[in-house]
Amino acid sequence: MRLFPDLHITSVDFSETQLLKAKDNLREFADRVTFVLQDVEQLSLAERFDSAFICWALEHIPNPLLALQQVKKTPYSRCFNTHHRSF
Repeated sequence: MRLFPDLHITSVDFSETQLLKAKDNLREFADRVTFVLQDVEQLSLAERFDSAFICWALEHIPNPLLALQQVKKTPYSRCFNTHHRSF
């Protein structure tokens, strides 16, 4: 985030433990990160986003197609997805 000083991230996870870890890892950028405790299969975000980035998550979600459908309902211009075999 140091390379992109205007970047703002909204991080969504259904695990409070994971969000707490993310908050700790990103504490230096706390003013530019919003953390949302929410299940992606029931995603409800009112904001508009420049992009959606799903990283190493779909293989852990019980219904990944439903998750992608929910993400598609959220206004964004592009969606990027990586999985554990992407790299």
